[in-house]
Amino acid sequence: MTSRDRVIAICKERNLPISRLEADCGFSNGYIRSIKRGLPADRLFKIAEYLGVSPAYLNTGIEEESAAKPEETDDDLMELRQAMRERPEVAFLMKLAVNGKTSDVLEVAAILQRYKEASEKNDN
Repeated sequence: MTSRDRVIAICKERNLPISRLEADCGFSNGYIRSIKRGLPADRLFKIAEYLGVSPAYLNTGIEEESAAKPEETDDDLMELRQAMRERPEVAFLMKLAVNGKTSDVLEVAAILQRYKEASEKNDN
């Protein structure tokens, strides 16, 4: 499911006409349905704010948890450190994520998500 599909699903679930979302966000009529790939980062943020969801949710379908348990965080950090030691590309991505603008990081995450979905589709 793409970010476009999630926006359409949320609107349907809330009985919110997509044309109203487009008008309220300053987009042209039919903009949402015309998108073939993911939403551009600036528009993703605007739509997420309008709908009251996180940009990450629109990209991935997974809402970020505000407070992770410490033991889960420690395990995640250990796994990430190990991956960064073994795979230079992971370290490169992490450095970009830490030093980059949030909108750029979300754009890269959206690209990776689309790549993953396409790969899974091809595997089936």
